[in-house]
Amino acid sequence: MADRVVVILHLGMAPGTQPSDADFWWRECFQPLIGAAHHTPNVRMGLVLAGEIVEEFEQRRPEGIEWLRGLVDKGQVELVGTALHEPVLSAVPERDAIGQIHAHATLVKRVFGVRPTGCWLPHGVWDPCVPRIIAQAGMAYTFVEDRLVASVVPEGESTSGVYRAEREGNVVAVFATDSRVREAAPEASVRQVLGHLERNAKRGNSLQVVALQANRFSNKRDQSWLATWLHGLGQVETGLRTQLPSDAVREGPTRRRIYLTSGAPRDQQVPWERCLLRYEESNRLHKRMVRVSQLVERLGSMVKDGDAGGYRPDPSQLVQANRYLYRAQAAPVFMHGPHPGIYDPRLRQLAWRDLLRAERVAMDAMRIDERVIVETTDVDCDGHDDIVLRTPGVVAVVDRVHSAGLIELSIPAIARNLVDTLTRKEEPYHAQLGGIEGDDFVTEDAPTRAADGLDDEATLGSVDKKWLEAVEMRELTRALAFDKQPRVSFVEHLIGPDVTVHDLQRGTFKPLAKGLREVPWTLVSAERHGEDSVRALLYGDGTIEEPGTEGHEIRVHKRYTVYREPMIDVRIEVLNRSHAPLRTRLALELDLAPAGSGDALFLVAGKERRSATLVGDLGEREAVSLEAHDLALHLTCKRAARVWHYPIETVHQDGARLVKGHQGVCVVLVWPIELFAEEKIRFEVRLAAEV
Repeated sequence: MADRVVVILHLGMAPGTQPSDADFWWRECFQPLIGAAHHTPNVRMGLVLAGEIVEEFEQRRPEGIEWLRGLVDKGQVELVGTALHEPVLSAVPERDAIGQIHAHATLVKRVFGVRPTGCWLPHGVWDPCVPRIIAQAGMAYTFVEDRLVASVVPEGESTSGVYRAEREGNVVAVFATDSRVREAAPEASVRQVLGHLERNAKRGNSLQVVALQANRFSNKRDQSWLATWLHGLGQVETGLRTQLPSDAVREGPTRRRIYLTSGAPRDQQVPWERCLLRYEESNRLHKRMVRVSQLVERLGSMVKDGDAGGYRPDPSQLVQANRYLYRAQAAPVFMHGPHPGIYDPRLRQLAWRDLLRAERVAMDAMRIDERVIVETTDVDCDGHDDIVLRTPGVVAVVDRVHSAGLIELSIPAIARNLVDTLTRKEEPYHAQLGGIEGDDFVTEDAPTRAADGLDDEATLGSVDKKWLEAVEMRELTRALAFDKQPRVSFVEHLIGPDVTVHDLQRGTFKPLAKGLREVPWTLVSAERHGEDSVRALLYGDGTIEEPGTEGHEIRVHKRYTVYREPMIDVRIEVLNRSHAPLRTRLALELDLAPAGSGDALFLVAGKERRSATLVGDLGEREAVSLEAHDLALHLTCKRAARVWHYPIETVHQDGARLVKGHQGVCVVLVWPIELFAEEKIRFEVRLAAEV
């Protein structure tokens, strides 16, 4: 009997892919791939269609559905299941992981008429809970990288064959995929890859599994590689025979039972758990997802059993809430590796939008959407309770650890978190920008496209291209800045007279007060004010250390009031608890993301400001406004203030390139402070959203 090869091709698109990009992937990748399968009728393969792909086919590609149905009916292709929006299975609640696999299988059944029996492992991330999830979702087999299997079997033993993984009596068949082929294709030659498979077969590996990502074959050269490789697999003289994965499970050979530790492909640079530790915004989004999942679970119980009064929500509302929730669980937004992930503001905005929509649908179905709620709970799982202030118009979350600032300020009506910016982190790839200073790359005789009449970048000479690359590197270097603390809104800094807006923008300033961001603030009260608003009052103690002094002891009180309409009031009171006079400046920082890009219009006292970094004056009752296409934010204060403003920019990796990302805007209100002993001063700010 010929030695067998199981080929698995995975087709997927990034969450929120625009129609024009979807057209590109269909034209340049998916359509040629299906064509290659049609032209190699003696090659059998498994095909994984991510949820976005199936929905794209159903809505816009009826010809693709017919082509694939024909391949399935002929027994040439087996459709393999996956989680609908491909989260890392262990990163979401198990009920959601199981639900996503069920939802994908149901979608494939509706569109293609067959129900998958096996499951792709999203992003190749294995966890000991995976067998339980996949088995309880009704799937018989899955795939994991051979390096992970090799780590638990006796040294020198082949990873060929079908293993069994178990968790709490739930058993699933496991194929070990060839990591060398996955990493080599399509750079290695077809002859090299076929030779590798033939040599493995001669060593006694009677069942080999090759799993490839279709998006690696998005140009004509790589598509030709894939077509040639499939054709080579179908040749009798290779001694190899392709087989559908479900047939391979039945025929074996069956290997030992294995218990795998957590692991992922080595080209996944940062494990998802480590991303939650490194990026506060990733952790906040993840924990928000978990809270919404718990709410949707409550809705599911109410749909099934009703409440104490006999009310039972419409089951279609549960379906809709799950649809939003599942989409928000897509893995890329929580991670960062070769692609932007958490650095992509549009991805984050889409995830927040879907979470807030899921929450709104669930609360409406459970008839609790009009309530005014105060809750103290550990939102970000840092061991300290946070304060959640909720009205129908606003959801505000106060982080007691980071100077009692806001880590969420959401407007349910437009499903947007207004403070979803990103902390600027130093990444290993930033070393590529080391040593670049100011205008080093720009010289008087540097050629320009306009001067030389060159309109097509392809016509640029090598000197011109190097100059353009140098200019781009200079711009990236200028944007490179890092934050010493996680970005949180409505955070006060007590600063010296020499600190400027540029110091804040570069992250080089040093706050005078110690203790305000090192110790959790004390909650004084959190209460409802009838059905109109909710309020929380907190205080923190700090010390201002100046040269030649023993330090000033201060206490800062902060009060948040959240209203039914999309509006929040913040009152800050600074008390000098020392015997000596205190002279300093208060800088109140607001990190805002009114839109998913840098296209918001910025106005101070009604006057448009176009400069990226500015200093201006704001009179009493005058407003700082940020206007996006569907939203306007108006910031007013009772005391005249100095206004500082700068864009929050990051430099991050996107494939092989470094790019500049616009994460939002930072608005800083600055007031002078002069206090005698035991004297206090109060500042009041209002942020209102016009939707």
